[in-house]
Amino acid sequence: MNTMNATAEPEKRRAQVPAINEKRTLSPIVSTILIVDDDVALARLIERTLQREGFATATANSGQEALAWLTGSTADLLLLDLNLPDVKGKELINRLESIDRHVPFVIITGQGDERTAVDMMKHGALDYLAKDGQFIEFVPTVVERALAHIEQNRKLARAEKGLREAIGELEGFSYSVSHDMRAPLRAIQSFAQFLVDEYGSKLDERGLDYLQQIMRSAVRLDQLIQDVLSYTRILHGELPMGPVDLDRLVRDIVQTFRNSNAPRITPEIQVKSTLPKVIANEALLAQCVSNLLRNAIKFVAPGTTPHVEISAEAMKDNSIRVWFKDNGIGIAPENHKRIFRLFERIHPATEYEGTGTGLTMVRKAVERMGAQVGFESEVGKGSNFWIQFKKG
Repeated sequence: MNTMNATAEPEKRRAQVPAINEKRTLSPIVSTILIVDDDVALARLIERTLQREGFATATANSGQEALAWLTGSTADLLLLDLNLPDVKGKELINRLESIDRHVPFVIITGQGDERTAVDMMKHGALDYLAKDGQFIEFVPTVVERALAHIEQNRKLARAEKGLREAIGELEGFSYSVSHDMRAPLRAIQSFAQFLVDEYGSKLDERGLDYLQQIMRSAVRLDQLIQDVLSYTRILHGELPMGPVDLDRLVRDIVQTFRNSNAPRITPEIQVKSTLPKVIANEALLAQCVSNLLRNAIKFVAPGTTPHVEISAEAMKDNSIRVWFKDNGIGIAPENHKRIFRLFERIHPATEYEGTGTGLTMVRKAVERMGAQVGFESEVGKGSNFWIQFKKG
Protein backbone atom coordinates (compact mmCIF):
# COMPACT_ATOMS: atom_id res chain seq x y z
CA MET A 1 0.00 0.00 0.00
CA ASN A 2 1.50 3.31 -1.00
CA THR A 3 1.18 5.69 1.93
CA MET A 4 1.79 8.72 -0.24
CA ASN A 5 -0.93 8.17 -2.85
CA ALA A 6 -4.10 9.48 -1.26
CA THR A 7 -6.15 9.34 -4.42
CA ALA A 8 -5.33 5.81 -5.59
CA GLU A 9 -8.18 3.40 -6.13
CA PRO A 10 -8.70 1.15 -3.06
CA GLU A 11 -8.33 -2.13 -4.96
CA LYS A 12 -5.09 -0.96 -6.63
CA ARG A 13 -3.66 0.22 -3.34
CA ARG A 14 -4.58 -3.07 -1.69
CA ALA A 15 -2.69 -5.03 -4.34
CA GLN A 16 0.52 -3.17 -3.53
CA VAL A 17 0.68 -4.33 0.10
CA PRO A 18 3.24 -7.14 0.69
CA ALA A 19 2.21 -10.31 2.42
CA ILE A 20 2.56 -10.47 6.21
CA ASN A 21 5.43 -12.98 5.99
CA GLU A 22 7.57 -10.60 3.88
CA LYS A 23 10.77 -9.76 5.74
CA ARG A 24 10.64 -6.35 7.43
CA THR A 25 13.36 -4.38 9.21
CA LEU A 26 12.15 -2.71 12.41
CA SER A 27 13.67 0.46 13.79
CA PRO A 28 16.04 -0.13 16.74
CA ILE A 29 13.88 2.38 18.66
CA VAL A 30 10.63 0.74 19.80
CA SER A 31 7.64 2.75 18.57
CA THR A 32 4.48 3.20 20.61
CA ILE A 33 1.21 2.64 18.75
CA LEU A 34 -2.12 3.79 20.22
CA ILE A 35 -5.04 1.74 18.89
CA VAL A 36 -8.36 3.59 19.12
CA ASP A 37 -11.35 1.38 18.31
CA ASP A 38 -14.64 0.73 20.11
CA ASP A 39 -14.51 -2.93 19.04
CA VAL A 40 -12.67 -4.29 22.10
CA ALA A 41 -11.95 -7.69 20.57
CA LEU A 42 -10.57 -6.22 17.35
CA ALA A 43 -8.44 -3.70 19.24
CA ARG A 44 -6.97 -6.53 21.30
CA LEU A 45 -6.24 -8.57 18.15
CA ILE A 46 -4.45 -5.59 16.54
CA GLU A 47 -2.49 -5.05 19.74
CA ARG A 48 -1.29 -8.66 19.94
CA THR A 49 -0.32 -8.62 16.24
CA LEU A 50 1.79 -5.49 16.66
CA GLN A 51 3.37 -6.70 19.90
CA ARG A 52 4.58 -9.84 18.11
CA GLU A 53 6.33 -7.50 15.64
CA GLY A 54 8.15 -5.68 18.47
CA PHE A 55 5.96 -2.59 18.90
CA ALA A 56 4.85 -1.11 22.20
CA THR A 57 1.09 -0.63 22.20
CA ALA A 58 -1.81 0.90 24.09
CA THR A 59 -5.53 0.76 23.42
CA ALA A 60 -8.45 3.13 23.87
CA ASN A 61 -12.06 2.11 23.22
CA SER A 62 -13.53 5.62 22.88
CA GLY A 63 -12.54 9.06 21.75
CA GLN A 64 -12.58 10.44 25.28
CA GLU A 65 -10.36 7.63 26.51
CA ALA A 66 -7.90 8.34 23.67
CA LEU A 67 -7.85 12.06 24.50
CA ALA A 68 -7.21 11.32 28.16
CA TRP A 69 -4.39 8.90 27.34
CA LEU A 70 -2.72 11.33 24.91
CA THR A 71 -2.94 14.19 27.39
CA GLY A 72 -0.51 12.39 29.67
CA SER A 73 1.40 10.12 27.29
CA THR A 74 3.02 10.18 23.86
CA ALA A 75 2.33 7.92 20.90
CA ASP A 76 4.36 7.66 17.70
CA LEU A 77 1.28 6.69 15.68
CA LEU A 78 -2.49 6.38 16.05
CA LEU A 79 -4.54 3.60 14.50
CA LEU A 80 -7.85 5.42 14.56
CA ASP A 81 -11.36 4.08 13.91
CA LEU A 82 -13.34 6.74 12.08
CA ASN A 83 -16.69 5.78 13.58
CA LEU A 84 -16.25 6.00 17.34
CA PRO A 85 -19.55 6.28 19.23
CA ASP A 86 -18.66 9.40 21.26
CA VAL A 87 -16.09 11.36 19.21
CA LYS A 88 -15.79 10.89 15.45
CA GLY A 89 -12.30 10.36 14.06
CA LYS A 90 -12.03 13.75 12.35
CA GLU A 91 -13.25 15.54 15.48
CA LEU A 92 -10.70 13.67 17.60
CA ILE A 93 -7.86 14.81 15.35
CA ASN A 94 -9.13 18.41 15.51
CA ARG A 95 -9.24 18.27 19.31
CA LEU A 96 -5.69 16.94 19.47
CA GLU A 97 -4.48 19.76 17.26
CA SER A 98 -6.30 22.31 19.42
CA ILE A 99 -4.25 21.17 22.46
CA ASP A 100 -1.06 21.08 20.38
CA ARG A 101 -0.86 17.27 20.29
CA HIS A 102 0.03 16.56 16.66
CA VAL A 103 0.07 12.76 16.43
CA PRO A 104 0.47 11.07 13.02
CA PHE A 105 -2.42 8.71 12.31
CA VAL A 106 -3.65 5.87 10.13
CA ILE A 107 -7.40 5.46 9.60
CA ILE A 108 -9.26 2.24 10.37
CA THR A 109 -12.49 2.10 8.41
CA GLY A 110 -15.30 -0.31 7.69
CA GLN A 111 -15.81 -1.83 4.26
CA GLY A 112 -17.44 0.60 1.84
CA ASP A 113 -16.01 3.66 3.62
CA GLU A 114 -12.78 3.83 1.61
CA ARG A 115 -13.71 7.14 0.01
CA THR A 116 -14.13 8.68 3.45
CA ALA A 117 -10.72 7.32 4.40
CA VAL A 118 -9.12 8.76 1.28
CA ASP A 119 -10.70 12.12 2.14
CA MET A 120 -9.10 11.87 5.60
CA MET A 121 -5.75 11.21 3.96
CA LYS A 122 -6.09 14.54 2.21
CA HIS A 123 -6.45 16.05 5.69
CA GLY A 124 -3.36 14.45 7.23
CA ALA A 125 -3.87 10.69 7.53
CA LEU A 126 -0.83 8.70 6.40
CA ASP A 127 -2.83 5.70 5.17
CA TYR A 128 -5.94 3.65 5.90
CA LEU A 129 -6.84 0.07 6.78
CA ALA A 130 -10.17 -1.39 5.65
CA LYS A 131 -11.81 -3.97 7.91
CA ASP A 132 -11.99 -6.91 5.55
CA GLY A 133 -10.86 -10.53 5.56
CA GLN A 134 -7.17 -9.65 5.20
CA PHE A 135 -7.22 -6.72 7.60
CA ILE A 136 -4.94 -8.15 10.30
CA GLU A 137 -2.34 -9.29 7.77
CA PHE A 138 -1.85 -5.75 6.51
CA VAL A 139 -1.61 -4.01 9.90
CA PRO A 140 2.17 -4.44 10.57
CA THR A 141 3.17 -3.47 7.03
CA VAL A 142 0.99 -0.36 7.00
CA VAL A 143 2.27 0.65 10.46
CA GLU A 144 5.90 0.22 9.45
CA ARG A 145 5.44 2.21 6.27
CA ALA A 146 3.72 4.99 8.16
CA LEU A 147 6.55 5.07 10.72
CA ALA A 148 9.13 5.13 7.92
CA HIS A 149 7.32 8.11 6.40
CA ILE A 150 7.27 9.85 9.80
CA GLU A 151 11.00 9.24 10.28
CA GLN A 152 11.72 10.62 6.81
CA ASN A 153 9.79 13.78 7.66
CA ARG A 154 11.75 14.11 10.90
CA LYS A 155 15.03 13.82 9.00
CA LEU A 156 13.87 16.49 6.57
CA ALA A 157 12.88 18.75 9.48
CA ARG A 158 16.30 18.29 11.07
CA ALA A 159 17.99 19.01 7.75
CA GLU A 160 15.91 22.17 7.27
CA LYS A 161 16.78 23.31 10.80
CA GLY A 162 20.45 22.71 10.10
CA LEU A 163 20.17 24.63 6.83
CA ARG A 164 18.53 27.59 8.58
CA GLU A 165 21.31 27.60 11.17
CA ALA A 166 23.95 27.41 8.43
CA ILE A 167 22.30 30.31 6.59
CA GLY A 168 22.35 32.32 9.82
CA GLU A 169 26.05 31.60 10.24
CA LEU A 170 26.65 32.51 6.60
CA GLU A 171 24.86 35.82 7.06
CA GLY A 172 27.04 36.51 10.10
CA PHE A 173 30.11 35.65 8.06
CA SER A 174 28.94 37.92 5.26
CA TYR A 175 28.63 40.78 7.74
CA SER A 176 32.17 40.08 8.95
CA VAL A 177 33.47 39.98 5.39
CA SER A 178 31.75 43.22 4.52
CA HIS A 179 32.94 45.17 7.57
CA ASP A 180 36.13 43.49 8.74
CA MET A 181 37.84 42.10 5.66
CA ARG A 182 37.21 45.12 3.45
CA ALA A 183 38.67 47.54 6.01
CA PRO A 184 42.31 46.39 5.47
CA LEU A 185 41.77 46.62 1.72
CA ARG A 186 40.62 50.21 2.00
CA ALA A 187 43.72 50.93 4.11
CA ILE A 188 45.95 49.37 1.44
CA GLN A 189 44.35 51.52 -1.25
CA SER A 190 44.58 54.68 0.84
CA PHE A 191 48.22 54.28 1.90
CA ALA A 192 49.27 53.32 -1.62
CA GLN A 193 47.64 56.51 -2.86
CA PHE A 194 49.42 58.49 -0.10
CA LEU A 195 52.73 57.12 -1.34
CA VAL A 196 51.94 58.15 -4.90
CA ASP A 197 50.82 61.65 -3.86
CA GLU A 198 53.50 62.44 -1.28
CA TYR A 199 56.52 60.41 -2.37
CA GLY A 200 55.86 59.85 -6.05
CA SER A 201 58.60 62.27 -7.06
CA LYS A 202 61.18 60.20 -5.15
CA LEU A 203 60.22 56.93 -6.89
CA ASP A 204 61.39 55.81 -10.28
CA GLU A 205 59.03 54.57 -12.98
CA ARG A 206 59.21 50.96 -11.75
CA GLY A 207 58.35 51.97 -8.18
CA LEU A 208 55.33 53.94 -9.33
CA ASP A 209 54.22 51.01 -11.47
CA TYR A 210 54.42 48.68 -8.44
CA LEU A 211 52.20 51.04 -6.45
CA GLN A 212 49.68 51.23 -9.28
CA GLN A 213 49.56 47.42 -9.41
CA ILE A 214 48.97 47.29 -5.62
CA MET A 215 46.06 49.72 -5.92
CA ARG A 216 44.54 47.89 -8.90
CA SER A 217 44.79 44.53 -7.11
CA ALA A 218 43.20 45.96 -3.95
CA VAL A 219 40.34 47.43 -5.98
CA ARG A 220 39.83 44.14 -7.78
CA LEU A 221 39.78 42.14 -4.53
CA ASP A 222 37.35 44.61 -2.96
CA GLN A 223 35.04 44.24 -5.97
CA LEU A 224 35.33 40.46 -5.75
CA ILE A 225 34.27 40.53 -2.08
CA GLN A 226 31.30 42.75 -2.91
CA ASP A 227 30.27 40.37 -5.70
CA VAL A 228 30.43 37.37 -3.35
CA LEU A 229 28.26 39.24 -0.85
CA SER A 230 25.78 40.08 -3.60
CA TYR A 231 25.69 36.43 -4.66
CA THR A 232 25.06 35.37 -1.04
CA ARG A 233 22.15 37.81 -0.76
CA ILE A 234 20.67 36.43 -3.97
CA LEU A 235 20.90 32.88 -2.61
CA HIS A 236 19.34 33.52 0.79
CA GLY A 237 17.60 36.91 0.81
CA GLU A 238 13.86 37.39 1.10
CA LEU A 239 12.12 37.21 -2.25
CA PRO A 240 8.71 38.93 -2.50
CA MET A 241 7.28 38.42 -5.98
CA GLY A 242 4.73 40.46 -7.87
CA PRO A 243 3.98 42.38 -11.08
CA VAL A 244 6.92 44.54 -12.18
CA ASP A 245 6.70 47.37 -14.73
CA LEU A 246 9.49 46.04 -16.94
CA ASP A 247 9.35 49.00 -19.35
CA ARG A 248 9.89 51.60 -16.62
CA LEU A 249 12.56 49.50 -14.90
CA VAL A 250 14.58 48.88 -18.08
CA ARG A 251 14.39 52.48 -19.31
CA ASP A 252 15.57 53.80 -15.92
CA ILE A 253 18.54 51.42 -15.96
CA VAL A 254 19.36 52.27 -19.58
CA GLN A 255 19.40 56.00 -18.75
CA THR A 256 21.78 55.31 -15.88
CA PHE A 257 24.16 53.46 -18.20
CA ARG A 258 24.11 56.30 -20.73
CA ASN A 259 24.90 58.92 -18.09
CA SER A 260 27.60 56.96 -16.25
CA ASN A 261 29.66 55.86 -19.25
CA ALA A 262 31.25 59.28 -19.95
CA PRO A 263 33.94 60.15 -20.93
CA ARG A 264 34.18 56.75 -22.63
CA ILE A 265 32.28 55.86 -25.78
CA THR A 266 28.58 56.27 -25.05
CA PRO A 267 26.79 52.97 -25.72
CA GLU A 268 23.85 52.87 -28.08
CA ILE A 269 21.02 51.16 -26.21
CA GLN A 270 17.64 50.86 -27.90
CA VAL A 271 14.45 49.65 -26.21
CA LYS A 272 12.17 48.40 -28.96
CA SER A 273 8.48 49.12 -28.28
CA THR A 274 6.87 49.08 -24.83
CA LEU A 275 7.94 46.20 -22.60
CA PRO A 276 5.13 44.37 -20.72
CA LYS A 277 4.75 43.71 -17.02
CA VAL A 278 6.23 40.46 -15.64
CA ILE A 279 6.03 38.54 -12.37
CA ALA A 280 9.38 38.96 -10.62
CA ASN A 281 11.23 40.43 -7.68
CA GLU A 282 12.00 44.00 -8.75
CA ALA A 283 15.40 44.25 -7.02
CA LEU A 284 16.68 40.97 -8.47
CA LEU A 285 15.26 41.76 -11.90
CA ALA A 286 17.04 45.13 -11.86
CA GLN A 287 20.30 43.37 -11.02
CA CYS A 288 19.79 40.88 -13.88
CA VAL A 289 19.13 43.66 -16.39
CA SER A 290 22.11 45.68 -15.15
CA ASN A 291 24.49 42.73 -15.34
CA LEU A 292 23.35 41.75 -18.84
CA LEU A 293 23.72 45.33 -20.09
CA ARG A 294 27.12 45.68 -18.44
CA ASN A 295 28.37 42.55 -20.21
CA ALA A 296 26.89 43.61 -23.54
CA ILE A 297 28.64 46.98 -23.35
CA LYS A 298 31.95 45.60 -22.04
CA PHE A 299 32.64 42.68 -24.37
CA VAL A 300 33.05 44.53 -27.69
CA ALA A 301 36.03 44.73 -30.00
CA PRO A 302 38.44 47.64 -29.36
CA GLY A 303 37.22 50.89 -30.91
CA THR A 304 33.68 49.56 -31.44
CA THR A 305 30.70 51.52 -30.16
CA PRO A 306 28.58 49.12 -28.08
CA HIS A 307 25.09 48.65 -29.49
CA VAL A 308 22.35 46.83 -27.56
CA GLU A 309 18.75 46.16 -28.54
CA ILE A 310 16.23 45.23 -25.84
CA SER A 311 12.93 43.71 -26.91
CA ALA A 312 10.19 41.48 -25.53
CA GLU A 313 8.42 38.49 -27.07
CA ALA A 314 5.17 36.87 -25.94
CA MET A 315 5.55 33.10 -25.78
CA LYS A 316 2.90 30.43 -26.37
CA ASP A 317 2.73 29.54 -22.65
CA ASN A 318 1.71 33.12 -21.77
CA SER A 319 5.21 33.99 -20.55
CA ILE A 320 7.38 36.92 -21.65
CA ARG A 321 10.90 36.49 -23.05
CA VAL A 322 13.09 39.60 -22.86
CA TRP A 323 15.99 39.75 -25.34
CA PHE A 324 19.31 41.61 -25.01
CA LYS A 325 21.01 41.61 -28.41
CA ASP A 326 24.52 43.08 -28.68
CA ASN A 327 27.25 43.61 -31.27
CA GLY A 328 29.99 42.20 -29.07
CA ILE A 329 32.80 39.72 -29.67
CA GLY A 330 30.52 36.71 -29.18
CA ILE A 331 31.13 33.47 -27.30
CA ALA A 332 32.80 30.38 -28.74
CA PRO A 333 30.76 27.13 -28.54
CA GLU A 334 33.27 25.49 -26.20
CA ASN A 335 32.68 28.29 -23.69
CA HIS A 336 28.87 28.25 -23.70
CA LYS A 337 28.65 26.08 -20.57
CA ARG A 338 31.34 28.01 -18.73
CA ILE A 339 29.93 31.51 -18.72
CA PHE A 340 27.37 30.94 -15.92
CA ARG A 341 29.90 29.38 -13.52
CA LEU A 342 31.07 31.36 -10.50
CA PHE A 343 34.46 33.11 -11.01
CA GLU A 344 34.75 31.62 -14.51
CA ARG A 345 36.57 34.00 -16.83
CA ILE A 346 36.87 33.42 -20.57
CA HIS A 347 39.08 36.43 -21.27
CA PRO A 348 42.12 37.66 -19.27
CA ALA A 349 41.58 40.57 -16.87
CA THR A 350 44.10 42.54 -18.90
CA GLU A 351 41.67 42.49 -21.87
CA TYR A 352 38.30 42.79 -20.11
CA GLU A 353 37.99 43.73 -16.45
CA GLY A 354 35.63 41.89 -14.13
CA THR A 355 35.40 39.17 -11.48
CA GLY A 356 33.56 36.43 -13.36
CA THR A 357 30.44 36.66 -11.17
CA GLY A 358 28.00 38.77 -13.23
CA LEU A 359 26.34 36.04 -15.28
CA THR A 360 26.43 33.62 -12.33
CA MET A 361 24.34 36.10 -10.34
CA VAL A 362 21.96 36.49 -13.28
CA ARG A 363 21.44 32.73 -13.51
CA LYS A 364 20.90 32.26 -9.77
CA ALA A 365 18.59 35.28 -9.47
CA VAL A 366 16.50 34.09 -12.40
CA GLU A 367 16.26 30.58 -10.91
CA ARG A 368 15.15 31.96 -7.54
CA MET A 369 12.37 33.90 -9.29
CA GLY A 370 11.16 30.72 -11.00
CA ALA A 371 12.17 32.07 -14.39
CA GLN A 372 14.58 31.01 -17.14
CA VAL A 373 17.72 32.40 -18.77
CA GLY A 374 19.59 31.48 -21.94
CA PHE A 375 21.49 32.88 -24.90
CA GLU A 376 22.52 32.48 -28.52
CA SER A 377 26.00 33.51 -29.61
CA GLU A 378 28.70 33.11 -32.25
CA VAL A 379 32.25 34.42 -32.23
CA GLY A 380 32.41 37.74 -34.05
CA LYS A 381 28.61 37.97 -34.41
CA GLY A 382 27.59 39.21 -30.98
CA SER A 383 25.35 37.59 -28.38
CA ASN A 384 21.61 37.44 -27.81
CA PHE A 385 20.80 36.80 -24.14
CA TRP A 386 17.25 36.29 -22.89
CA ILE A 387 15.37 36.02 -19.60
CA GLN A 388 11.85 34.62 -19.48
CA PHE A 389 9.18 35.37 -16.84
CA LYS A 390 5.49 34.84 -16.28
CA LYS A 391 3.39 37.65 -17.66
CA GLY A 392 2.38 40.19 -15.04
